[in-house]
Parts: sequence; structure tokens; C-alpha cells
Amino acid sequence: MSEIQRARLGTVSVFFICGIGHGTWAPRLAELKEQVGASDGQLGLALLMIGVGALIAMPITGLVVGKLGSRQVCFAMALCHGLVFPLQAFAWNWIVLGLAMLLYGLAISSLDVAMNVQATEIERRYRRPIMSSFHGVYSVGDMIGALLTGIAASIALGLVSHFFLAAFVMLVAGVGGCFLMVSDGKAELSDGPTFVMPRGVLIAVGLIAFAALVAEGSVGDWSAIYLKDYQGADTETAAIALTVFALAMAVMRFAGDHLVHRFGPFAVLQVSGMLAATGLVIALLAPSSTIAIGGYAIAGLGIAVLFPVALSIAPRFSGGLSTGASVAAVATLGYGGFLIGPPIIGLLADHVGLHLALGVVVVLSASIPPLVLLVRQRSGVEAGL
Repeated sequence: MSEIQRARLGTVSVFFICGIGHGTWAPRLAELKEQVGASDGQLGLALLMIGVGALIAMPITGLVVGKLGSRQVCFAMALCHGLVFPLQAFAWNWIVLGLAMLLYGLAISSLDVAMNVQATEIERRYRRPIMSSFHGVYSVGDMIGALLTGIAASIALGLVSHFFLAAFVMLVAGVGGCFLMVSDGKAELSDGPTFVMPRGVLIAVGLIAFAALVAEGSVGDWSAIYLKDYQGADTETAAIALTVFALAMAVMRFAGDHLVHRFGPFAVLQVSGMLAATGLVIALLAPSSTIAIGGYAIAGLGIAVLFPVALSIAPRFSGGLSTGASVAAVATLGYGGFLIGPPIIGLLADHVGLHLALGVVVVLSASIPPLVLLVRQRSGVEAGL
């Protein structure tokens, strides 16, 4: 195995354990909520702390990666990620849970930046597109994590024991994977500013990314609670729902490059937006948890490639910005949706109920096809060109 193949394997390992982490705690959020006696709004505030941690960590991590290289930062953050992950299980009120999630947000967002820079370096050396496969592996990890969480719940494995076991696996696989990575030295993160506000048609592209990641985050963070409160489902069923959702995401992400090549990015975005909205409507209106799971599967197929394709078309509508700046602008809007969407849903749910709060996500998803049409008309670019 060559050096670059080993590096790809190591980076895949880090993407995988990040997915495992999310698939472990998301299905058990309902239990964490009960353990700390939180309302939907209080849980939303606790979840918001993950976003606060990310907002603090991402700019700093970008600077550190630029000075030390992504391999060294991945190693440190994979270690921190595994160490802070179990702290959520010890929370006795929602404030302590929020503090634990703040630490988790600091670690996972820093690792996210570093592993994506490493993946970019590997893709450069491969000289062919492979980035989507890394994100597909994340979805596989999410799916397996949710599946194992269902098994853990079925044998009545407690939160502390379960989270410690998951953390051990993530430490071994994550830190071990970092040893295989390539040393990229001083990483050039961008050929432009690290953040700019999008303008012109790029705003619509950014809104597509925003809506996509709000939808992804809402399913990941609130589906378990929704299924329990509105469908009477148990933790095992919630884990199955997330497993199915992650499986659908993984399948579509691995197929995404081929579909875009064959049908063009605009057609893929439009159909994906319709699938996402349809699946979420089915999940919300389902008379049973089984049908709701089917809705989440459809939503997963729709959500999967929205963000990657939005990033890929961003440079076409840069409006004079550099490629790096245009991609950064769209990515920032997208991650903003992923970070603030779920907490806002929780706060809104305190006033109108979770069912109606999740309806906002449906509206956002349904806005994607018109946004794509606007982008296509304003650009004058035919799909697939």
C-alpha cells in the first residue's frame, strides 16, 4: 500500500468515527433530555452550545492548521474528541449538559476542519475527485453508530457505559488513523478571505446549502424525540430511523458524482429538494412510526447531495470573488444552518409544539427547487454544463 493510500485509509477512519459519534448520541437525546429534566427549549439551548463551540473553534483551527498542518491537528483533536464525548452522559441538569456539549462542539468542529483539509490534500495528490466518498463514509459511520445504539438500548446498556465504549472505539480508530495521514506542512486553506458574505446569485446557492443542512441537522437531532413524543416509539425504534436515514444518505452520496455527471447539477438539486420535502412531510404526517421511518429514508435520499452539489457550483456564481472565497461563503451559510437550525427548532417547539416547529424545516426544504430554478435562470447555464 502506497503512502497516499495509507493516508486515505487513515482519513476515512477519522470521518468514520465522527459519524459513529453522532450516530451514538443522537438516538439517545430523548433519554438525555429525560435524565436532565429539560424542556424542548432547554434542550435546544444545550444543543446550541455545540454551535457556539464550533463558532469559537473553527476560525482558530483554520489558523492552527495553516501553521502546523492538518495531520498534527487531527491527532490532537481526535484525542480530545474521544475524551470529551462521554461527558454528556454525566449531566444532571440541562446547564451541565450544555457545558458538555460546548466541549463536544469545540472538539468535533476542530476535527471537522482538520480532517477536511487532510482530505483535500489527499484528493489533490490523487488528481481525481474523491471528496464525496469521505462524506459517504461519515454517513456509513452514522448509520452503524445508530444501529449499535439500538442494540445497546435493547440490552438496557446505560448511557455512561454506552458512551464510554463508543469513546474508546473512537479514540483507538481516530488516533490510529491520524498516524497514517500525510504530513502536509503549512496548509493553504484558501486563495481568498476565510469568510465573505455571498452576493448576487451566490446568495441563492448559499440558501440552498442552508436549507439542506437545517434539514439534515433537524433529522439528526430531533427525530428521536419526535418519534417518542408523537409516535410513542422507544429508543430502539428511534435508532432504526436514524440508521435508515444515514443509510439512505450514504447510498446517495456514493452515487452523487455519477448522477451529477449524467443529469447535471441543477436537475439533481431540484429532484433532491423535492425528495427531501416529501420525505419530511411523510414523517410528520405518518400515522405510525414505521411509515415515519420510510419518510426519513426518502428525506435522506433527498438531503444527501444537496450541500456537496451546492458547493461544487458555487464558483460559477462567484461574482468576482475567488474560488476559495465563493465556496467559503456558501459553506458558511450551510454550516450556519446545521448549527443554529436544531436549537431554534427546540426554542420554537416550546411555543408552538415540536410538530409545528419541524414543519418549518419542510417549508425550507420545499424552497429548494424554486431557488434552484432561480439560480439556473439567472445564470443562463444549462444543466450539466
